[in-house]
Amino acid sequence: IGTTRQDLNVSISGGNRIEIKGVQDLKLIAKVVRIEVERQLMLLNVKKELTGRGVKKKGLRSEFVDITDIFKNTKSKLVLGALKEGLRVNAVKLRGFQGLLKNKLGPELAQYARAIANVKGVIHSDELPAYGISEGEKEAIRKKLNLSKDDAFVFVFSDDRTTKKALKCVIERCKAAIDGVPKETRKSRGDGTTEFMRPLPGSARMYPETDEALIPINRNLLKKIRENLPKMPEEMQRSLEDMGLSRELANQMVRSKWINSFNSLTREFRNIKPVFIATTLLSTPKEIRRKYGIETNVLEIKHFRDILSYLNKGDISKEAVPELLIELAKNPNDSAGDIIDKKNLRLISTKDLEEIIDNIMEDIQDMDKMGNKVFGIMMGKAMAKLGARSNPDIVKRIIQKKLKTDNEL
Repeated sequence: IGTTRQDLNVSISGGNRIEIKGVQDLKLIAKVVRIEVERQLMLLNVKKELTGRGVKKKGLRSEFVDITDIFKNTKSKLVLGALKEGLRVNAVKLRGFQGLLKNKLGPELAQYARAIANVKGVIHSDELPAYGISEGEKEAIRKKLNLSKDDAFVFVFSDDRTTKKALKCVIERCKAAIDGVPKETRKSRGDGTTEFMRPLPGSARMYPETDEALIPINRNLLKKIRENLPKMPEEMQRSLEDMGLSRELANQMVRSKWINSFNSLTREFRNIKPVFIATTLLSTPKEIRRKYGIETNVLEIKHFRDILSYLNKGDISKEAVPELLIELAKNPNDSAGDIIDKKNLRLISTKDLEEIIDNIMEDIQDMDKMGNKVFGIMMGKAMAKLGARSNPDIVKRIIQKKLKTDNEL
């Protein structure tokens, strides 16, 4: 059973032909046409307004300005999230476009940038203040860009390479607005509205038709693809077994959602054995659910990374990890550091550990009559007192050392 795939062509007087793809519901055709006509009428009105303001294409320049410093004290969660990801904030002046972006050209600019430069969105001056961005920050941007009262601006969050591509798309789309309705291919969203796909090809277009722009294939591209091909599952499993994982654990890891995170964590935390990292990601959460009935699906890679960073530095013992995971599963917004301090989970110093073990030895009567049992008794008392604040291997070595010294005396 197939589906209907209807492509529409819509144009109005003074506009241009717009090709709309993927209108599968025939009942939607009238609605799609009506909304597209309204869009083109809006674009013609924008053209008329720009002409009246004397806006010229040469006045729209690809001069991008880094405005990241304006947001150094921002309260905007949107901006803070982007900055936390290491992105920069870059803006461009749109001479003469003030008041023509909100509910008009704004969506057009965002769609172009998303389709061509793969940025999530474009923020423009007509919609500010919003998203937690203050009026003061808006005015600071206007001042830095040296805008007049009829000028607008847009900015994007991206890396340096994407910024140029995204803001260049914005400038080119604004230049097209001066001419009115640009020829383009749009796709149906299924609700009567459409969004930009690509510019409509000219008369030199060759068939068969394609819905995607051509990607040139050259030797360098093929070489890059070969170098970055993922390993086959069997090869990945062998690599994990070489790192010390059992066959069963390696097989689970290869098939789990955590495989990329595991590779990242093993590179980051060299002081922790890969098998422990794998067990922490795969087995410990299951054990917590089984034993305590606590839902661990809320745990994200940031929680595991937070805990393992303290273990890697030697601030906590491996025995503290399950307790930290339990607390973070119950309170995902807490930090491992706060829980460590609240629960007193930091490793105690060797000096304090030896003092505690000395006290345990003093409290045990008739040690010389206990023979080989004394080690087990001391180990049990020490771990009961210390809990996750100590490394059992270190406790074991200190007890053995002290028992040997005591016997020699």
